[in-house]
This record gives sequence, structure tokens and C-alpha cells, in this order.
Amino acid sequence: MRIRRAAAAVAIGAATIALASCGAPSYDVEAIDLGEPGEVTAAGTTPAFGEPGDDPVTEVVGFTVRDIIEREPSVWEQFGNSEEFEGDVPWAIIVQQTFTGEPFEAESWVEGADVDTESVWPLLENGDSAELLYIEFQDDDAIQEACGISFPSYDAETNTAMRCLLAAAPEGQKVVGALYDSTSAGGLSVPTLPGQEPENPYLEQPLVWQ
Repeated sequence: MRIRRAAAAVAIGAATIALASCGAPSYDVEAIDLGEPGEVTAAGTTPAFGEPGDDPVTEVVGFTVRDIIEREPSVWEQFGNSEEFEGDVPWAIIVQQTFTGEPFEAESWVEGADVDTESVWPLLENGDSAELLYIEFQDDDAIQEACGISFPSYDAETNTAMRCLLAAAPEGQKVVGALYDSTSAGGLSVPTLPGQEPENPYLEQPLVWQ
């Protein structure tokens, strides 16, 4: 099993997975109440961790970055190409999103199932982009294990999901922020191009949680 550095328009990439509840009464990161959907979040806004953002382009509501947590370099040892990450430090980015519409069918989401949320791009303290990672053949369980952060699984009552994104940063540099521009690493979320309606205001002025 090999982990990959994905490419994207902002020079980084992403793949994400849901981290499932293991039945414990408490978690490393707990879900929070983001309240009812509010007004559209203005492009260029810099929300604090835990503050929600709403995007009219992708109909995202109640999305937020909860925390960014440094992990031990030993995380790389579980991958067959760990030598490619010498000098890199892994970082776990925890996101939370409230979905609109009908809740997912409970029987379709077993423990460990993946519930898609939006992606964000990791930012270093010097303003450069860190790298967001994905696993060959979409091995979501491997990303879950690599993140090593516990939080609640999908909650059908509140229609809320949490996920972990795994980033790599050069040793000595910290991942301090996360950028949202409504694009995704796998090309599954195609941004609206200029001249199309509605235009995507976040491509040039993204939201940045920090």
C-alpha cells in the first residue's frame, strides 16, 4: 500500500475519509452545534476554527475546520513508500459539515463508512501550501488509521459528518490554516468557470480557517 501526493490548482491535493466512532463515550475531537444555516459567507473571509462557512456554489452549509493536529512521523511507517516522506511531518485536519435534505439511509452507513464532506487545502505558517495526501485505490481505512484521531461518526439525527484529511509538511514548518475554494483533489467537484452562472467567488478569494 502506497500513499500519494495529489496535485491541484493550488499546488496541493486531497483525499478524505470519515473517521468512525469506536463506541467510546468521548473523542479526541467532539462534534459541535453549528446552528441553523446563516447568510452566505463572503469570499475572502478568515473564519476561526469551529466557525461555519456557507457556499452558494456547491450548496455547502455548516462546514467548518475543527482542528489541525500534528502527528508523529512514525505514521509513514505503515506505507510501502514511507522513504518518500523522510523529512516530512504528518498533520491531521479535522472538518465537520452539516448536510441539507434528507438524512442518509441508516442501513447504508455501517461503522467505518465514508461520508463525503468538502475538502480544504492545508497552509503553512509561511503562507505556502502543504501537501494533502491520498491512498492508492481509495484505501479509506488506511487514511483513517494514519490520522489516528477519534471523533463521532455520521449522526443521522443532526445530519452531521466529520472527516479527517491527512497532510504532509516539511519538518520544522507547521500547518496553521486550511483553505476552501470549492474544488476537490480528485476532480469530483468541478468549479464554476467565469462566464457561467453562478460564478465561483472562492477561486480568487477563498475562505481560510486559521
